[in-house]
Amino acid sequence: MGDIRKLPFLSGCSAALLAGIISYAAGVDNQVIYIRMAVMMFLFYMLGVFVRNAIVKTRNELDEKKRERELEEAKRKRKEREEKIKEAFAARKGAAKLSFEEDGKMEDALDLEGFRTLSEMISTKAEE
Repeated sequence: MGDIRKLPFLSGCSAALLAGIISYAAGVDNQVIYIRMAVMMFLFYMLGVFVRNAIVKTRNELDEKKRERELEEAKRKRKEREEKIKEAFAARKGAAKLSFEEDGKMEDALDLEGFRTLSEMISTKAEE
């Protein structure tokens, strides 16, 4: 990012230097060389400003799109986790049918696998 900030200055100075060297080699009067150098420096400085702004704007747009994709991905993952939790609760309710044994005691017929899945989901949700 630091080099992009210097782009207008570098382009203007290099264009002015190049114009000065070429004009001097051609044997042009000093006053004309100075005018050409000033014009070239101004024009290429402005061109550098436009290029810098275009690069910065493009980079900002890419960063914004990346953030949006990350947010959408996070929302999608959160929604999937919530659906898994709901499914685990539904499985737990379905598996929690109470059955009576012969001696009258109530036995909780929980599905151990569903309980483990539910506890893992709750622990990951708590970590977030």
